[in-house]
Amino acid sequence: MNGEHAAEIAKTRAKTPGWKPYRYEVVGEGLGLMIRGALPLDAGIWGPHEDILVTALEIRAFEARYETETGKCAVCDGSGQVWAGYKEGEGHRYRPCSRKGCEGGTLTVTA
Repeated sequence: MNGEHAAEIAKTRAKTPGWKPYRYEVVGEGLGLMIRGALPLDAGIWGPHEDILVTALEIRAFEARYETETGKCAVCDGSGQVWAGYKEGEGHRYRPCSRKGCEGGTLTVTA
């Protein structure tokens, strides 16, 4: 499940324009994501919080549309790299996308 894709779905459901996600929680065993967000009002100050549930089925449908429309891999968002972790002092680490058919972010084989 791609959290950024889930956030895009959640933004369309948010009651407040400008709503931004800030916390993601896996629901069940990969059944979906509960995304908490709010409208940022000022530095470090947020408006009322809103929790939005996005199911794994919705995320998969979003990713299938993304790939059909762009020809890019939904796993790495067309970058060819996926996030692999964060280490204090080193920052974010990335690794090459291992999805079959993904070559540098472009899909050569689908399914």
